[in-house]
Amino acid sequence: MKKYLKKVIALVTVTISIMAFNSIGVNAEWKQDSTGWWYKNGDSYYTGWKIIDGKNYYFGENGYMVHDTIINGYKIGSDGASIQTNDQSEKNQNSNLFDVDVSIKYNIHLDDKVKDVNPNIIRATRQAMFDTDCYSARINHYNGLSINTDVLIFDVKETGTDSWEVCFHLKNSDEKDYDRIGYSHASVKKLDDGSYIGEISRSFPCESVGETY
Repeated sequence: MKKYLKKVIALVTVTISIMAFNSIGVNAEWKQDSTGWWYKNGDSYYTGWKIIDGKNYYFGENGYMVHDTIINGYKIGSDGASIQTNDQSEKNQNSNLFDVDVSIKYNIHLDDKVKDVNPNIIRATRQAMFDTDCYSARINHYNGLSINTDVLIFDVKETGTDSWEVCFHLKNSDEKDYDRIGYSHASVKKLDDGSYIGEISRSFPCESVGETY
Protein backbone atom coordinates (compact mmCIF):
# COMPACT_ATOMS: atom_id res chain seq x y z
CA MET A 1 0.00 0.00 0.00
CA LYS A 2 1.33 3.38 -0.92
CA LYS A 3 -0.63 6.51 -0.20
CA TYR A 4 0.11 10.06 -1.17
CA LEU A 5 -1.55 12.74 0.89
CA LYS A 6 -1.95 16.31 -0.28
CA LYS A 7 -4.37 18.26 1.84
CA VAL A 8 -4.90 21.92 2.51
CA ILE A 9 -5.31 22.39 6.25
CA ALA A 10 -6.45 25.48 8.15
CA LEU A 11 -5.10 25.61 11.70
CA VAL A 12 -7.90 27.00 13.86
CA THR A 13 -6.71 25.73 17.24
CA VAL A 14 -4.37 22.98 18.32
CA THR A 15 -7.24 21.49 20.30
CA ILE A 16 -9.26 20.79 17.16
CA SER A 17 -6.29 19.15 15.47
CA ILE A 18 -5.61 16.93 18.45
CA MET A 19 -9.21 15.91 19.02
CA ALA A 20 -9.43 14.58 15.48
CA PHE A 21 -6.87 11.88 16.16
CA ASN A 22 -6.57 11.25 19.90
CA SER A 23 -9.15 9.70 22.17
CA ILE A 24 -8.67 8.31 25.68
CA GLY A 25 -9.88 4.83 26.54
CA VAL A 26 -12.38 4.25 29.31
CA ASN A 27 -9.83 2.27 31.34
CA ALA A 28 -7.06 4.87 31.12
CA GLU A 29 -5.69 6.46 34.28
CA TRP A 30 -2.86 8.64 35.57
CA LYS A 31 0.18 6.89 37.12
CA GLN A 32 3.25 8.30 38.86
CA ASP A 33 6.67 7.03 39.89
CA SER A 34 9.99 8.61 40.85
CA THR A 35 10.55 9.71 37.24
CA GLY A 36 7.24 11.45 36.66
CA TRP A 37 3.66 11.05 35.48
CA TRP A 38 2.33 8.94 32.63
CA TYR A 39 -1.13 7.99 31.39
CA LYS A 40 -1.72 4.25 31.50
CA ASN A 41 -4.22 2.33 29.40
CA GLY A 42 -4.17 -1.37 30.19
CA ASP A 43 -0.61 -2.58 29.54
CA SER A 44 0.30 0.41 27.38
CA TYR A 45 1.01 4.09 27.81
CA TYR A 46 0.27 7.10 25.66
CA THR A 47 2.79 9.15 23.70
CA GLY A 48 2.43 12.42 21.83
CA TRP A 49 -0.44 14.88 22.27
CA LYS A 50 -3.50 13.74 24.25
CA ILE A 51 -6.61 15.50 25.48
CA ILE A 52 -7.45 14.53 29.07
CA ASP A 53 -10.34 16.13 30.94
CA GLY A 54 -10.41 18.97 28.43
CA LYS A 55 -6.68 19.81 28.68
CA ASN A 56 -3.92 19.13 26.15
CA TYR A 57 -0.91 17.15 27.40
CA TYR A 58 2.22 15.95 25.63
CA PHE A 59 3.86 12.62 26.49
CA GLY A 60 7.39 11.77 25.36
CA GLU A 61 8.47 8.58 23.58
CA ASN A 62 9.10 7.01 26.99
CA GLY A 63 5.50 7.74 27.96
CA TYR A 64 6.23 10.37 30.60
CA MET A 65 4.35 13.68 30.63
CA VAL A 66 6.51 16.69 29.81
CA HIS A 67 6.20 20.01 31.63
CA ASP A 68 7.76 23.48 31.81
CA THR A 69 8.89 23.42 28.18
CA ILE A 70 7.79 24.23 24.63
CA ILE A 71 6.61 21.51 22.21
CA ASN A 72 5.91 22.33 18.54
CA GLY A 73 5.68 26.00 19.47
CA TYR A 74 3.18 25.42 22.28
CA LYS A 75 4.11 26.30 25.85
CA ILE A 76 3.66 23.50 28.40
CA GLY A 77 2.99 24.55 32.00
CA SER A 78 4.22 23.06 35.27
CA ASP A 79 1.11 20.86 35.42
CA GLY A 80 1.86 19.42 31.98
CA ALA A 81 -1.07 21.13 30.24
CA SER A 82 -0.47 23.33 27.20
CA ILE A 83 -0.90 27.08 27.60
CA GLN A 84 -2.21 29.02 24.61
CA THR A 85 -0.60 32.45 24.56
CA ASN A 86 -2.02 35.52 22.84
CA ASP A 87 0.55 35.15 20.06
CA GLN A 88 -0.46 31.54 19.46
CA SER A 89 -4.13 32.44 19.48
CA GLU A 90 -3.58 35.12 16.85
CA LYS A 91 -1.48 32.76 14.78
CA ASN A 92 -4.12 30.04 14.97
CA GLN A 93 -6.89 32.39 13.89
CA ASN A 94 -4.94 33.91 10.99
CA SER A 95 -2.77 31.01 9.87
CA ASN A 96 -2.35 30.71 6.11
CA LEU A 97 -3.39 27.47 4.44
CA PHE A 98 -0.52 25.06 3.90
CA ASP A 99 0.06 21.83 2.01
CA VAL A 100 1.37 18.66 3.61
CA ASP A 101 2.78 16.15 1.12
CA VAL A 102 3.65 12.73 2.51
CA SER A 103 4.64 9.44 0.92
CA ILE A 104 3.88 6.50 3.22
CA LYS A 105 4.31 2.80 2.53
CA TYR A 106 3.65 -0.02 4.99
CA ASN A 107 4.79 -3.56 4.18
CA ILE A 108 2.50 -5.72 6.31
CA HIS A 109 3.75 -9.16 7.42
CA LEU A 110 1.59 -11.56 9.42
CA ASP A 111 2.90 -14.16 11.86
CA ASP A 112 1.53 -17.65 11.19
CA LYS A 113 -0.82 -17.56 14.18
CA VAL A 114 -2.61 -14.43 12.95
CA LYS A 115 -2.94 -15.30 9.26
CA ASP A 116 -6.64 -16.15 9.68
CA VAL A 117 -7.53 -12.93 11.52
CA ASN A 118 -10.39 -10.85 10.13
CA PRO A 119 -8.74 -8.65 7.45
CA ASN A 120 -10.86 -5.70 8.58
CA ILE A 121 -8.87 -5.69 11.83
CA ILE A 122 -5.59 -5.56 9.91
CA ARG A 123 -6.88 -2.77 7.66
CA ALA A 124 -8.03 -0.74 10.67
CA THR A 125 -4.56 -1.14 12.21
CA ARG A 126 -2.88 0.03 9.02
CA GLN A 127 -5.23 3.01 8.75
CA ALA A 128 -4.54 3.96 12.38
CA MET A 129 -0.81 3.93 11.64
CA PHE A 130 -1.36 6.13 8.60
CA ASP A 131 -3.53 8.58 10.56
CA THR A 132 -0.92 8.78 13.33
CA ASP A 133 1.94 9.49 10.91
CA CYS A 134 -0.12 12.08 9.03
CA TYR A 135 -1.07 13.78 12.29
CA SER A 136 2.60 14.01 13.25
CA ALA A 137 3.37 15.65 9.89
CA ARG A 138 0.52 18.11 10.29
CA ILE A 139 1.30 19.26 13.81
CA ASN A 140 4.97 19.70 12.90
CA HIS A 141 4.19 21.32 9.52
CA TYR A 142 6.41 18.56 8.12
CA ASN A 143 6.22 18.72 4.34
CA GLY A 144 7.74 15.91 2.29
CA LEU A 145 7.55 13.20 4.95
CA SER A 146 8.59 9.84 3.47
CA ILE A 147 8.05 6.55 5.31
CA ASN A 148 8.78 3.00 4.13
CA THR A 149 8.16 0.67 7.06
CA ASP A 150 7.95 -3.09 7.54
CA VAL A 151 5.24 -4.09 10.00
CA LEU A 152 5.23 -7.53 11.64
CA ILE A 153 1.87 -8.27 13.26
CA PHE A 154 2.52 -11.12 15.68
CA ASP A 155 -0.57 -11.23 17.91
CA VAL A 156 -4.24 -10.23 17.91
CA LYS A 157 -6.05 -10.47 21.24
CA GLU A 158 -9.79 -10.14 21.76
CA THR A 159 -10.28 -7.59 24.54
CA GLY A 160 -14.07 -7.42 24.60
CA THR A 161 -17.15 -7.56 22.44
CA ASP A 162 -16.07 -6.42 18.97
CA SER A 163 -12.73 -5.08 20.25
CA TRP A 164 -9.15 -6.31 19.79
CA GLU A 165 -5.54 -5.49 20.62
CA VAL A 166 -3.20 -5.85 17.63
CA CYS A 167 0.50 -6.20 18.58
CA PHE A 168 3.27 -5.49 16.09
CA HIS A 169 6.97 -4.75 15.60
CA LEU A 170 8.34 -2.09 13.25
CA LYS A 171 11.51 -1.55 11.24
CA ASN A 172 12.63 0.58 8.34
CA SER A 173 12.49 -1.36 5.09
CA ASP A 174 16.26 -1.10 4.64
CA GLU A 175 16.99 -2.53 8.10
CA LYS A 176 17.57 -6.22 8.75
CA ASP A 177 15.98 -6.74 12.16
CA TYR A 178 12.85 -5.54 13.91
CA ASP A 179 13.09 -3.46 17.07
CA ARG A 180 12.67 -6.05 19.86
CA ILE A 181 13.09 -3.66 22.80
CA GLY A 182 9.36 -3.15 22.86
CA TYR A 183 6.34 -3.35 20.64
CA SER A 184 3.49 -1.16 19.53
CA HIS A 185 -0.16 -1.99 19.40
CA ALA A 186 -3.43 -0.79 17.98
CA SER A 187 -6.72 -0.88 19.86
CA VAL A 188 -9.29 -1.84 17.23
CA LYS A 189 -13.05 -1.93 17.60
CA LYS A 190 -16.05 -2.59 15.39
CA LEU A 191 -18.63 0.18 15.33
CA ASP A 192 -22.40 -0.19 15.20
CA ASP A 193 -22.39 0.65 11.49
CA GLY A 194 -20.06 -2.30 10.80
CA SER A 195 -16.91 -0.26 10.22
CA TYR A 196 -13.64 -0.82 12.07
CA ILE A 197 -11.46 1.88 13.66
CA GLY A 198 -8.10 1.73 15.44
CA GLU A 199 -5.85 3.83 17.67
CA ILE A 200 -2.09 3.38 18.01
CA SER A 201 -0.22 3.17 21.33
CA ARG A 202 3.34 2.31 22.33
CA SER A 203 3.59 -0.72 24.58
CA PHE A 204 5.93 -2.35 27.07
CA PRO A 205 8.66 -4.89 26.10
CA CYS A 206 7.62 -8.38 25.10
CA GLU A 207 9.10 -11.69 24.05
CA SER A 208 10.21 -12.02 20.44
CA VAL A 209 8.42 -14.33 18.01
CA GLY A 210 9.17 -15.89 14.66
CA GLU A 211 8.97 -13.71 11.57
CA THR A 212 6.99 -14.40 8.42
CA TYR A 213 7.97 -12.88 5.08
